[in-house]
Amino acid sequence: MGSRVFGASCLFALLLAIPGISMGSYDYELGDWGRLNIIGDFTYGIKVRTESPNPDWVNQSMGNSNFEKWDLTNNNIIATAEYNLDSEHFTFYGRLVGRQDYVYFDDDRFNKEQKEHAAYNITDGTEFFVEGRYGRFTTRWGRQVIQWGENFAAVFTGLNEISPMALGLLDTAGNPPRSTQVPTFLSWTSYRLNDDISFELVWQPDFDPRYWFPVVGTFASTSD
Repeated sequence: MGSRVFGASCLFALLLAIPGISMGSYDYELGDWGRLNIIGDFTYGIKVRTESPNPDWVNQSMGNSNFEKWDLTNNNIIATAEYNLDSEHFTFYGRLVGRQDYVYFDDDRFNKEQKEHAAYNITDGTEFFVEGRYGRFTTRWGRQVIQWGENFAAVFTGLNEISPMALGLLDTAGNPPRSTQVPTFLSWTSYRLNDDISFELVWQPDFDPRYWFPVVGTFASTSD
């Protein structure tokens, strides 16, 4: 219950922080020092089951038996605010994400442990870092997502494995692809030798264990 109250409070605070529920992008010039850009986004997403449960699986999977035909499998409110404070050599970036899925509030389908598990990812999208640039060097320090290589999919033998995946969000209505990776505390440094060759170094002192499979009992969950 505490995690749900905390998540709802964060979502409410985030809605107040986003400039104008009309959403959009706002630019503020700060003289010779730099520029501030604020982007707000508010999403409401629902997902509905359009087929009856498969009788061959109804007694083997809670993710199948918990939802009848035309039941809502997601009822999401997602609010996002991005702040970018930019100067010649430094940038501060912050991204706040609040999520609330009211399907998880159903006491007939989810017990206390499942609800706490579902609420675990509500505030995981918070991202902030400071970037410094000088010549061919660029470095970032903070809680961030690192895209290593060109692959975005959750391929376990690929290069893009630094930032953990929240696979439960892949099949959730209203989440953009970036939200499926969870920011962690780390530093990233790049040195550009020329237009074709660059070197990157990542230092990750923080490890945040988490449930990365979909919540037990949610629609199409594979971890029942």
